[in-house]
Formats: sequence, structure tokens, C-alpha cells
Amino acid sequence: MIRRLAGLDLLRLLAILLVIGRHAPTMPNTKWAIPFTHWQRGGRFGVDLFCGSILMNIFPYRLTRLTTAIRTKIDAARINVGLENVSRKIHPEDTMYVSGHADHYFNVGLSALRIVQQTLKAEPRTILDFPCGYGRVLRFLAAAYPSATIYGAEIKQDALEFCQAAFGTTSIESQSDLTNLNLEQLFDLIWCGSLVTHLNEQSTRNLLSFFKRHLSDNGVCIFTTHGEYVVNRIMSGEYAYGLSPVGQEKLLREYQHIGYGYSDYATQSGYGISAVTPEYMGQLIRVLSFTPRGWDSHQDVYSMNA
Repeated sequence: MIRRLAGLDLLRLLAILLVIGRHAPTMPNTKWAIPFTHWQRGGRFGVDLFCGSILMNIFPYRLTRLTTAIRTKIDAARINVGLENVSRKIHPEDTMYVSGHADHYFNVGLSALRIVQQTLKAEPRTILDFPCGYGRVLRFLAAAYPSATIYGAEIKQDALEFCQAAFGTTSIESQSDLTNLNLEQLFDLIWCGSLVTHLNEQSTRNLLSFFKRHLSDNGVCIFTTHGEYVVNRIMSGEYAYGLSPVGQEKLLREYQHIGYGYSDYATQSGYGISAVTPEYMGQLIRVLSFTPRGWDSHQDVYSMNA
């Protein structure tokens, strides 16, 4: 490789090594931090979330899919967040992160932030991420709204502890029965990514009622569902979403006849896959906005107020 580099190319390589050297001491020495090796692709130098914007301007060779995708999405959506403020700490139990596919993990978070910033008319003072998981979206909300009081709600205690330590958020211990869950706080923004997608119709009604009870006067709840895109994937045999053949048939039948289809996972009871039509959702809430496949080009996005 060195033999092929000449003049300006060699200077660019030295500049990269200098930048990486300056950043390396600040990288947390913890299993929660994604190392540089996760960003390398095809034998070329990879870059991480923090160095990407710098190296993009000095190194013309093919960079990681992550950096290119992030730059493209930020330019297109005009997302108001500095990437240097977005934590890259990943909990070892975070199943949303797949080793070697960090680009997708962070792009999903960016996609959620784009949705939030396009939906809100004013900057939120109080934010609830429900459920927050290990912070795939929460890290972007924390970076974009540093003046807001941000809460993460979860059933998993280790996820709450991680988010509080990594992103400085306030923890709320959730529970399965939302009919009896009442919080003291009201929120200007509630984000709920990929929870309705796993609930039956009654559980979804309970969830949406919980959200309505906890929105401020001008608050907005943004949540995602499975819709026509997912139904077509199941129907065509492209992807089963963890459902047995009988479960797939049940979901499709209910979706077509009722507007809300649900089936348990093949190996789990009370939790599975759902799909809902916009017409049916309009019977449950007053829809402020609806964007098919708005989140990560996959899940439908709805917004509502109290």
C-alpha cells in the first residue's frame, strides 16, 4: 500500500494517523466503547463516529459505510446535533447492536432523531424514551436536547443503570401492566420506537392511554408500528419475523379483516409481532401525522397529542 502512495497521498495518511493518535487517549477503555476496528471495511482505513467528519475532508479513499451514511442523512435531514456529542458506548447486552453493523445501529438512532425534529414545533423541555432499551435512540436525544430533562423507561434494570451512567438520563422503572403505571411527570415529547410492533390490540390501547395521560398540554407522542410493508414481507415469504406459519396466517387474517393483526412469537407467549392499518389506528387516536416506513425505511410512524 505504501508503495502506491506518493506525495499528497502520503501526507494524507500521516494526517490520519495524527488524528487517530490524538483521539485514541480519549477513547474510554471499556467494553462499552466501540473500538476503531469495528469501523474498518475492505482493507481501507476505517473511521469512527467522532473522527469521521474530520477524516472525510482529508482522505478521499472509500471510508466506512457508517460515516458516509451519517453524513448523507445529516445533510438531507439537516439534523441539528453535533456528532462529537453522541456517545458511542454500547452495552454488551444490547441485542440491537450487531457486531460489524454499527452503521445500521447508529443510522436507526439518527432516523429517530430526524423524525422527532421534523415533527416538533418547539424544543422539548421534558422527554421520555419508552422503552429506552440500552440507548440506541436515547443517545441522540440526549445530544440534540442537552437542556431538556430526559427520562428513560425500561423493565430491564441493567439497561436503566447503563443509560443513566452513559447518557446522564433519569431512570423510570417500567412494568408490563401499564393500566396501573402512573408517573408524576408530564412530557413534552414521548418517543416510543418498536413497542407497539410487539403488542396485541388491547395492550396497544393500554399503552396509548398511558401516553395520553403523561403528555403535557402541548406535548407530542411519536410511536412506530408495523404496517403494509411488513405485511407484504410476511405474505410473500420474504421474512417471517419470528412467527410460525400458523402465527403468520393469524396475523395476516386479522390485519386484512380487522385492521390490527397480532400473533405471539413461536417460542414466546404474550409478546410477538403486530401490524396495524392507518384506518384502524385512526379509530384509536387522533392522528397528528402519519409517515409510512418513516423509521429506518421499515416501520410506520404516527404522532398524537393528549
